Amino acid sequence: MTAPSRPLRVVHVIPQIGIGGAEGQLRSLIERTEAERARHEVLFYADSLDQEGFRAYAEAGIEPVRIPRSRRNPLVLLRGLAREIRMREPDVVHCWLTGGSLWGRWAAFLAGAPTIVVSFRNCRIDHATLLRALGPFEPRAVHYLANSHACARAAAEALRLPETRFRVIHNGIELERYRPAALRPPSAERPWTVVMVGRLTAQKNHAMLLRIARRSRGALPVRFVAVGHGELHDAIVAGAHALGLEDVVEFAGLRRDVPAILGSADLFLFTSWYEGFPNAVLEAMAAGLPIICTDFAGADELIESGINGTLVPRDDDEAAFRALARYAEFPDEAARHAQAARRSVEERFTMERMVESTLAFYASCVLERA
Repeated sequence: MTAPSRPLRVVHVIPQIGIGGAEGQLRSLIERTEAERARHEVLFYADSLDQEGFRAYAEAGIEPVRIPRSRRNPLVLLRGLAREIRMREPDVVHCWLTGGSLWGRWAAFLAGAPTIVVSFRNCRIDHATLLRALGPFEPRAVHYLANSHACARAAAEALRLPETRFRVIHNGIELERYRPAALRPPSAERPWTVVMVGRLTAQKNHAMLLRIARRSRGALPVRFVAVGHGELHDAIVAGAHALGLEDVVEFAGLRRDVPAILGSADLFLFTSWYEGFPNAVLEAMAAGLPIICTDFAGADELIESGINGTLVPRDDDEAAFRALARYAEFPDEAARHAQAARRSVEERFTMERMVESTLAFYASCVLERA
């Protein structure tokens, strides 16, 4: 087998152009691909909560193409996607997230795409029955990708496929955007700023953050900042007010300056119920912060508890409070964990590694058919 003699043509199908982790990883993949290796185009079909994703894509010189859809007639979307894919004659169609994996895969079949990559990025697999329905029609041209081993296991179980069908490529982070700061001990005059970055949705379990804040108030010199937006914004803010936490919990909303926010923080808290391979935690690691994170499936692929952060049981605010109190009491330990977190990213989770691994995966899938 020989390497392709021209740049690969890759069409990506993703539900929306938001500010989520998948959209960010795709944007960086396209930005960092050398023109002689691959050319990318992006198709999407759903609205996002804001225009921030489009701004980021525009700044990167990427012009996603919207495919019309009808909620009454799903065939409108399917035919539209198939038409656009066929017109572009791609070597690879990469279907992102559950929606892309469902509609993009069907459309790629109809368009006669020679190679289809289906990627899963969350351990909660929605619409598994519909995804399994494609199995009897699936050609050998379909290849599976996941961003964590835990996600690969979950998807393999949901789709009733052997886990060996999945290639795992962890997310990457743009290290140059993050500058670790020296960690200072907390005090009454200068309380620690504890940051959580995540959409205000049920998955992220901000209720646990509020309970940790309630335990900390008056007991530890800390304040909390929740960065992000989402459909549960009003309910979560109301919950904070009901607990009388207005003076210790700040809701910063959607922000484009997350690296700067992390650079001025002292500790990162992540309370999620489930994930795939969260970019928010990767960003905190790159920023050289001590991290307290729930032990969702796959968390141990990022955090080695007691080495480069602390894992606590999901929804266990008491355990998280104890971890926070320990870091406040032993800031040298917090600093060691923070430095180890940064090294983990430098050694294992750079954006360069992610891009190279993904492009090599595309090439291997194409060559497999040669």
